[in-house]
Amino acid sequence: MRMIYFTIFILSVSEIVSGTVNVTGDGAIKKVLKDYNKYAYPGTTDHPIVKITHALNPVKMDYNPKGMFIQVWSQMNWNDRRLTWAGPPAKIHLPMSLIWTPDLVLYNNAIPKPSYEPNAVISQNGDVIVVPVNQYETDNCTKNDDVIECQFKFGSWTYSGNEIELAVFSPHMMLDNYRENPEYEIVGSSAVRNEQKYSCCPEMYYDILYTIQIKRRQ
Repeated sequence: MRMIYFTIFILSVSEIVSGTVNVTGDGAIKKVLKDYNKYAYPGTTDHPIVKITHALNPVKMDYNPKGMFIQVWSQMNWNDRRLTWAGPPAKIHLPMSLIWTPDLVLYNNAIPKPSYEPNAVISQNGDVIVVPVNQYETDNCTKNDDVIECQFKFGSWTYSGNEIELAVFSPHMMLDNYRENPEYEIVGSSAVRNEQKYSCCPEMYYDILYTIQIKRRQ
């Protein structure tokens, strides 16, 4: 009996040393990253336009006369047809730095630094979801009676509508994880996708305008 246990132990160690232990997702990750170029736009001949679905999930909001600050989970979904595989697992997790990601920015705060950059969750069909934690500020605020309205405008910094099509995940901001501000309450929000041409370029560009209405608590 001791000989049997010893043999099993030796075989297990041999597998670990030789690298033959099957780690969940190892084969899928090797396949999708082989010859993958993270700098290459994922549009294809058959599907030249990549649809990016975007959402803002505020976690914290502060307001002062200079403008509004929000901490958000900034969700993005798209499909990259190079990130596909057959067989288990159904999903893999990769650092965002290893794959192509859309260059969506807040136009009036163009280069925010994420406070946390999580893994991307990738499904077998190439669907990608990332939810980084970001902090944004805007001075684009107006006051109408006792309601203050602030706007955050997002769009791609380099890709036109011929390459990236933006879409809103919801017509409103998602407030499921929002922590109430002791001084101001959110009384409304909206998310609207717009199309616009600029003097620099003949192509159409998409943007998403998020609006938050707040009111001082009584």
